[in-house]
Amino acid sequence: MTSPRDPLLLQLRRPLIALLHACLLAVAWAGSFSIRLDFSIAEPFRTTMLTTLPVVIAVKLTIFYAFGLFRGWWKYVGLSDLIDITKATLVGTFGVIVTMLVIYGGSLTLPRGETFPRSVFLLDLVFTFLLVGGVRFVVRAYTESYRFTHDADAVKRVLVVGAGRSGMTIVREMRANRALGYEPVGFVDDDPDKRGMRVDGIPVLGTIQDLPALMDQLEVDEVLLAMSTKSGQSIKRIVDACHDRRVVFKTVPSVGDLIDGRISVNRIRDVRIDDLLGREVIATNLARVRSNTEGHVILVTGAAGSIGSELSRQLAILGPAHLVLFERSESDLHDLELMLRQLQPNVTLTALVGDILDPADLASAFERHRPSRVYHAAAYKHVSLMERHVVSAVRNNVIGTYNVAQASLQYGVERVVLISSDKAVRPTSLMGATKRAAERLLLSMGGGATQFTAVRFGNVLGSRGSVVPIFKRQIEMGGPVTVTHPEVVRFFMTIPEAVQLVLEASAASRGGDIFHLDMGDPVRIADLAENMIRLSGFEPGRDIEIKFVGLRPGEKLYEELLVDGEDVQPTEHPQVRVVRAVDASLAEGWVGEVTRAADLRDTRTLVSLICAAVPDFTPSELLRPPSGRAVTRLAGDL
Repeated sequence: MTSPRDPLLLQLRRPLIALLHACLLAVAWAGSFSIRLDFSIAEPFRTTMLTTLPVVIAVKLTIFYAFGLFRGWWKYVGLSDLIDITKATLVGTFGVIVTMLVIYGGSLTLPRGETFPRSVFLLDLVFTFLLVGGVRFVVRAYTESYRFTHDADAVKRVLVVGAGRSGMTIVREMRANRALGYEPVGFVDDDPDKRGMRVDGIPVLGTIQDLPALMDQLEVDEVLLAMSTKSGQSIKRIVDACHDRRVVFKTVPSVGDLIDGRISVNRIRDVRIDDLLGREVIATNLARVRSNTEGHVILVTGAAGSIGSELSRQLAILGPAHLVLFERSESDLHDLELMLRQLQPNVTLTALVGDILDPADLASAFERHRPSRVYHAAAYKHVSLMERHVVSAVRNNVIGTYNVAQASLQYGVERVVLISSDKAVRPTSLMGATKRAAERLLLSMGGGATQFTAVRFGNVLGSRGSVVPIFKRQIEMGGPVTVTHPEVVRFFMTIPEAVQLVLEASAASRGGDIFHLDMGDPVRIADLAENMIRLSGFEPGRDIEIKFVGLRPGEKLYEELLVDGEDVQPTEHPQVRVVRAVDASLAEGWVGEVTRAADLRDTRTLVSLICAAVPDFTPSELLRPPSGRAVTRLAGDL
């Protein structure tokens, strides 16, 4: 059998389509005369019909060609094709009438005095539209029916959750392309107005609550989540129902998640743990964020880290005049530079290997590039590790922040944004205490031309060293998955969300502000572990063990977002709050004392100085000197 992809057939495709259209136009023209004359075409109308037929075909084929009706694959015909056919048919009829008036000298009187039957034009328009459009939709209907009646064993029966724009687009692609191997058997949607409707020929069978029964009744092979808004609770119910019946479940990004606005079967992916977050994704005021970025020279410290790299990627999209990537890890910086140059080739980009602990590195970068915006993402963040490395934690998180702030003041930076953490609130870890001290230090340096802002958020899913990649590695190794405590809970957000909050804060800041996100309900880590195990296709406790190992030094059961006495105010963004500190000042000379103690590697003095700057800091046992013995250094700092 000849393949539709054969070169010869492809070369003849347009002539064959033109010939088919000519036949359809001839049938429409003859049918119009036949109906108009009660199926008895006598002279002189028979001769008129035959002599004008070549003219009608020539005029209409020319117009059809101009409207592109000879292009495209008929098995993918849709609404846009129907609109083109309508336009071409109307213009074609008008063209035929004008041509007839020219032929008959401005009137439609035949040589023997009879009047040309003018209703033929209207009938011909209707028949042409029905035949030209109908044959296309017959081809599409045939290909779709063929796809569902042949090779049925290879077809996956799919139940689509969400009868909105995303779901309709996916279903159309499934039905149009039989090679995909999907058969949509129905929609599920919680909108009561859609119950019982047919969307693109596929019925809406019920709500998410009906999903378990529908899966059993329809023998579904796969459930596809195509909801425009996806709450974590709804997704968890769907995942649990699918897991109980061993049905595959996948999802597609929502329309708002896709920058280019395209939804495709190729975008279908497995459900990820971040899909189970119990709140809606933060929405960015793009116009305000762009106005704060476009045309500015922007410097990002820690640019190749988890937050810094996503921050750099989103900033590059927003049209900065120059994006400066400041990072001490040269391999990670090299990878980031290559990625950004490929994704945004038109952005002016400079990658600088430098250290925030070296004022000379910062001075060189600021002197050369003169940034007007600085995003300070460089920091040490791992709680248990920083408990054992006091000097490194204080130098990087406190002294490094001070160096960035000093360079910003010296070179006239307009806005500086510090990436902080919810662990800075009533900290029990040195990492959290250093971030709180960095907040106070930075905000105490404001009040002049340079505006300083801090942004607090919770744990970031997928960042380096975070719980999700750790759990993933443990699951891949067959377990056990280690959780510190059965009741430990944390706030979570995705890396893109964290970056969007940073950009919102920078655009809305008036200086001296701390921003935090209304992050919804905290997530129980034990539940997170169970969900990750299930998403990996295993059963918690049976296939993969969950082992509780106890809280590590510096960790606490519950994280908080606000310090006592802080004044919390809403912003224009419904999910963003601004916190105004009661007292951001630090004792004069405090930074100098911290620097001297760090140079001497005097950990006891450093802990005391951090406690002085953060009165509500409760050091862990690891940071408290044993009774009866003076400890000036910790093992990790030797």
